[in-house]
Amino acid sequence: MMIIKKFFLKLRRVSFLALLFLWLAVLFWTEPWDELKDYMQINIVKIDIKEQKEYEKVPFEITINEDDSLSKGETKVDQEGKDGEKEITYELIYEDGKLVEKNLVSEKVIKNPTDKVIKKGTKEEITVASRGSNSRQMSVIATAYATGTITSTGTKPKWGTIAVDPNVIPYGTKVYIPKFNMTFTAEDCGGAIKGNKIDIFMGSKKEAYSWGRQTIDIYILN
Repeated sequence: MMIIKKFFLKLRRVSFLALLFLWLAVLFWTEPWDELKDYMQINIVKIDIKEQKEYEKVPFEITINEDDSLSKGETKVDQEGKDGEKEITYELIYEDGKLVEKNLVSEKVIKNPTDKVIKKGTKEEITVASRGSNSRQMSVIATAYATGTITSTGTKPKWGTIAVDPNVIPYGTKVYIPKFNMTFTAEDCGGAIKGNKIDIFMGSKKEAYSWGRQTIDIYILN
């Protein structure tokens, strides 16, 4: 009996010490504004977190490609453009049903846009007169040169000057050369330039040597 009595006595002391420790912990660790008091008004706020997805268009871009099969100034739509689509995910936070925060979570392109492609013409249109007139097409042997300070007609040789046989192509004649997509002027001659031959003035000896000797078509414009 004495043993049982001592056991309950110790148990009461332990319980008392545990309750004392708990009371002291609450007393010293609880911040003043967290203290609960009699008749204190407590507001309970309902927090809801939701996810919302929104969708936006991704506009297409326009690409312009030069095309020498189309006349200069002419355009053609090669491919129609299509807008893409972007998905945006937000986190919405509500307090008592009222939205208080909207945070961006992620965004991703779910459909890529298709560019609009437009062809832009670069071809120079050359009108060649019909047969029976002075304008005509010729096939000639063309060489190149890069020397000389004055031409046979008294002009300064430049890119756009050609040497000709004046008995075949008179001085001052405008000559269109498709190889360069450019109109040249017959302003010079040379000892080796006889018959259906022309000599094209180049900007440098390197360009002249690179050109060498070629058979090309030309158009006599006047």
